[in-house]
Amino acid sequence: MPNIYKACGVFKNPHINTLYGHFFDRPQALPFTRERLIHALGFSLYLDWVKNNNNKLIIFTHGLESSSQ
Repeated sequence: MPNIYKACGVFKNPHINTLYGHFFDRPQALPFTRERLIHALGFSLYLDWVKNNNNKLIIFTHGLESSSQ
């Protein structure tokens, strides 16, 4: 049986979870290097790299027109 997250106390309310994460649990931004790839058709793809002295790669995609900020 998979582990299922069960919130406790006030965090059972999904709105509280959203607000808490927005106002109180602000992680520090990671330093990244931006790379621009230009396609032959003229459009650009920007890649933001966080190098952490390892050989692992994680790819995050959040929409195709969003910002890394």
